[in-house]
Amino acid sequence: MYKRLIILTVALCYASLAFAIGKPSAMWGYSGSKGPANWATLHPSYHMCDSGLRQSPIDIYKVKYGHAEHLRFHYHPMPLVLINNSITLKALVPENIKDEFIIYQNEKFYLHDIHVHCPSEHKLNHAQYPLELHLVHTDNKGHFLVLAVFMREGEENSVLGKNLKNVPDREFKRTVIADETVNPNNVLPKHLDFYEYAGSLTTPPCTENVQWLVMATPIQASKKQIKLFSERLYSNNARPVQPLNLRRVLLHKVIS
Repeated sequence: MYKRLIILTVALCYASLAFAIGKPSAMWGYSGSKGPANWATLHPSYHMCDSGLRQSPIDIYKVKYGHAEHLRFHYHPMPLVLINNSITLKALVPENIKDEFIIYQNEKFYLHDIHVHCPSEHKLNHAQYPLELHLVHTDNKGHFLVLAVFMREGEENSVLGKNLKNVPDREFKRTVIADETVNPNNVLPKHLDFYEYAGSLTTPPCTENVQWLVMATPIQASKKQIKLFSERLYSNNARPVQPLNLRRVLLHKVIS
């Protein structure tokens, strides 16, 4: 019985991931009757979008200092695989690649995709950035860890540039870009200190028990790249910030 429960739990976790990365079973969006305020009414499985008490994103302004943490990145250049799923543009880790991961608190979390929100979903001290990158990870038990990186206006970003240059011509078309690679290391800031809190997916079904690591230092994207993303793709695909409730946010220093 216990073994069956474990299998069921893992299956449900990966079902949530399928919702988050694929075509929604009940179409939703970011405005009007399909917008965030109504997500919970669009499908029974979306009920956490309204009833959940640990929802994401949040405004990060009440923080406590945590302890020094080891955060190890095992990212490498990999083939560029893109999908435009009508919600955002995603760079997917090819299914045959199993060595893209991070190690956090002695647990290994495998990278699934990198995608972008415009403007940023999280706020930092009540301020919002032009873009926010999410690097979505899962462990072998189906637990989520999302690494968030703010993007401010500045120099061009190579990863974002390659994505924008190769946008698939049809929605939900999985496109492998021949002779093009992307390196997740190029979306990491120089300083790796981060905020940590327990949250949720920021899209339906708003699954909770998601570990969030929000990098304290933003990276850069050019004014042209930010404009191109907002005008060519999505001018608003950001869920509004959610109540913090009784959660705490910790700021961790990273040690080598």
